[in-house]
Amino acid sequence: MVACPRCGSQDAVLKVSSIVSGGTYETTFEMPAQGQIGGHKFYGTVQQKGVAQTALAQKLNIPRSEKAWKALADERVKQAEVTYRRKNPVPKMGCLYPVVRLVGWLFILLGMLSWTLENDPKFGVPGMLATVAVGYLLGFGLVKLAPTFKLSDYKAWERDLAVTKAQALQEGIQLRARASARWDRLYYCHRDDLVFLPTEGLSAPSSDMMRMLMLA
Repeated sequence: MVACPRCGSQDAVLKVSSIVSGGTYETTFEMPAQGQIGGHKFYGTVQQKGVAQTALAQKLNIPRSEKAWKALADERVKQAEVTYRRKNPVPKMGCLYPVVRLVGWLFILLGMLSWTLENDPKFGVPGMLATVAVGYLLGFGLVKLAPTFKLSDYKAWERDLAVTKAQALQEGIQLRARASARWDRLYYCHRDDLVFLPTEGLSAPSSDMMRMLMLA
């Protein structure tokens, strides 16, 4: 017998798979139908079959369809992308950066040309030195202010993002096998509304069952 890790009782503990199978049953019901043969209408009923589950069986069951598991895998990929973008901002170059760099190089060119003002009586050596200083200082300042954008950096960022998403998708695909294997070993305590895995020492409220099953 298996004991609940919270209350220690054994009489309120059942295997989850047994609860689900015992709480799942086929139903047969009749639905009204109508038709027409040879211009004459007729009315009657047809039998339909379905599957019903108790509330507890529904709560403790795991997704069975491919669509449900694909949705879980896609959600994992979205979360991985959000995390990656938050930790690694996309490399960008603002639209004004090229203009700022161009202006900076123009000032540097102006500083270089200012050497020719030495013999100009309007400027003289002090004026020439001031123009050179302003040109170089402003020029190099503006060039350093505008960060250099490398296309290779963006390509590397895109490549790393694709790898991150592919890894997340692969992990999402593997979730089904891991969760299903754990679900087969899962127990439930009616007294505490607790699901637990005795072999792994994991337990959680039944509302958090899927989160526990998908733990790495």
